[in-house]
Amino acid sequence: MSRGKTVSPSGLANTLAAAIVPRGGKRHTPLSRVLLRTSGAARPWLPAGLRDAIEQRLLSVWLNDRHGIALEQGKPPRDPDWPTEPDRLGSTELHSLPGEGLILLGDAAATPLPGGAAHLATTLSATSDAMIAYGDELHTGPDGMVCGHWLKPDRTDPLLLSRGMLLTGLVAVSDRAPGCDALLDALRSGTPLRDALAHLAATLPDTACVHVAAPVAAGPAPMPLDAAPPAPPSPLPQVSILIPTRNGWDVLSECLASLERTDWPRDQLEIIVIDNGSDDPQTLQQLADLQATGRIDVLRDDGPFNFARLNNCGARRARGDLLVLLNNDTTLRDPSWLRTMAAHALAPGAGAVGCKLLYPDGDVQHAGVICGLRGGAQHAFVGLGADDPGYNHLAAVDRSVSAVTAACLVVSRAAFEAVGGLREDLAVSYNDVVLCADLQASGRRNVCLAAPLFVHHESRSRGKDSTDRTKRDRHRAERARAIALHPDLFAQDPYYSPFLSRKLEYRLLLQ
Repeated sequence: MSRGKTVSPSGLANTLAAAIVPRGGKRHTPLSRVLLRTSGAARPWLPAGLRDAIEQRLLSVWLNDRHGIALEQGKPPRDPDWPTEPDRLGSTELHSLPGEGLILLGDAAATPLPGGAAHLATTLSATSDAMIAYGDELHTGPDGMVCGHWLKPDRTDPLLLSRGMLLTGLVAVSDRAPGCDALLDALRSGTPLRDALAHLAATLPDTACVHVAAPVAAGPAPMPLDAAPPAPPSPLPQVSILIPTRNGWDVLSECLASLERTDWPRDQLEIIVIDNGSDDPQTLQQLADLQATGRIDVLRDDGPFNFARLNNCGARRARGDLLVLLNNDTTLRDPSWLRTMAAHALAPGAGAVGCKLLYPDGDVQHAGVICGLRGGAQHAFVGLGADDPGYNHLAAVDRSVSAVTAACLVVSRAAFEAVGGLREDLAVSYNDVVLCADLQASGRRNVCLAAPLFVHHESRSRGKDSTDRTKRDRHRAERARAIALHPDLFAQDPYYSPFLSRKLEYRLLLQ
């Protein structure tokens, strides 16, 4: 560096990031071992500017080494095979491939990446029942520099389709697709590409859209489109809420009191408390008093604690067409919670439905479950602010997931019984994950709602499984059993990109 020449803070951060991040993410230097986690992410205690520069450098290295895409001074390169003057339909660029039976549509604000169009065309041509192919994306800032990524799940989620979150940037559409002509007419009239594609996708079966696991375009990150929630069922069905408990009236009483605010006809709602051997006089008296008034039904089970067995017993006792599995250490935040969740749980093909749960301080405790993360199954977006949108707004929209927690889980009786309920060989841990996995394997779709409908005072009644060795050993054994039952799911969650880390959620997986 010449004397007197100043270096901007961002320039210094970029220089340091280049020295820290190893090429290919494979060979770590002494410096990278100190400043990077083993998963490749920057240490959280680094200054924000340096963290951002490291993340940018990691993305650049990943693109180059994994996909052969070299950024040009931080900006995305344009596919040399994309026409310099493509046909235009409003704000959409169109590129037809003669003899291929498909068209390529790109948002004018997006840059087609090298090889992207070819990936889409090849996949669409090779997939017999597919009508639309879409891929992953890079995000660019106002300066045109790459600043993020949208690595989409391999399994197409109709909920994300309806919000315009998947068919963006660059897509391939078969000219055999029903509604293709109407799509082109809409684009000519000025309808934005993703709006028109979301409308087309809504008319097609889920299998008509196929994901290509490769970055195909770069552009500004879009906001999710508005989407009307499903209407509550009519007439409203009988609902049974199942709450296992043992002693701890101070915890259970808060839960029951909050449920009194539920917006649902009282004669269509029953609450079954499964009492697992309470011996506290206050708890026993209060349960007896509530049962005498008809406000709750109490089912006594004095056997060893087995969350799966307790809920299965409650389900057999229940009269409802819709079952709600609810922890005794939860309190509702929204009286309309049941109407919201029931609308999804009774939709065709529905499996389990969960929702965002908050800690008492307002941070997220649960927003779906990612299978295969950190060797097991982990809650998504833990510690995020209640209104923080998270990775590409996934924490702010209803979405399909492989599993949700049974701390608050709604499922139709028909779906629950079709898979045999909860597996009782998983007494404490992973019984909810495996229930959801069983439902998913049967062809049903599990959903996590973005609305924070409950507060979860996690494990107040039983304590955490990490508190003693016996509980830790049981947890490990039940995790191993769950993985053995659904090895493919734990090897790769279909709603979590294979390009994302298994150690830190929604961060790049570096080899």
